[in-house]
Amino acid sequence: MDPRQEALIREEVRRQIAEADQRRRDEEEARREAEELFLQEQARRRIMAEEARSYYQNSPDYFEYVNENGDTEWLTRKQILAREGYFDYEEHVENLEEARRRVWLRLAGWVALIVLAVGLGAWYLLDDRGTVVVLSNVPGARIFVDGQDTGLVTDARLELSPGEHLLELRLPGYLPADEPFQVIQLEPRGSVDLSIRLRPLR
Repeated sequence: MDPRQEALIREEVRRQIAEADQRRRDEEEARREAEELFLQEQARRRIMAEEARSYYQNSPDYFEYVNENGDTEWLTRKQILAREGYFDYEEHVENLEEARRRVWLRLAGWVALIVLAVGLGAWYLLDDRGTVVVLSNVPGARIFVDGQDTGLVTDARLELSPGEHLLELRLPGYLPADEPFQVIQLEPRGSVDLSIRLRPLR
């Protein structure tokens, strides 16, 4: 073999050996770094667990819980029940009582509205009185209906039952200018406007 070729081969082999050695050293360094990171993470988790236990262990509201990954957590009773797929019975009962109270209040409200609507409807159906508006050229004349004093004076608005009524105005020193009585015919829930003139006595 040509000495020059042998020298080239040796140089190539030395380069490959050096590269392999460097790769091995790099892999060892990476492995050492990974092991160090792993140890650091373990130490961090241990410290976190110790600090969490120190913080929560004297609290009556938190309990130590090992989750599905094997990690320890400090959770409330409600959180643990939720993790396990249960519900808080006491809270559920309280919510149920509150819900029942709301339902009864709402039901009572609806019943009151229904009673009010029925009452108003019955009042409207039963109360068929009509309206009579009485006007006069002389204010203050007392209004009589069917011979009875209504306690009202002109001008006034009366509510009367349906049918025929006799209406009269009385005021000392005055007489009706026309008929002594006015006859009105009032329809159910009807309305009548009546104007009566009075004249002074001579």
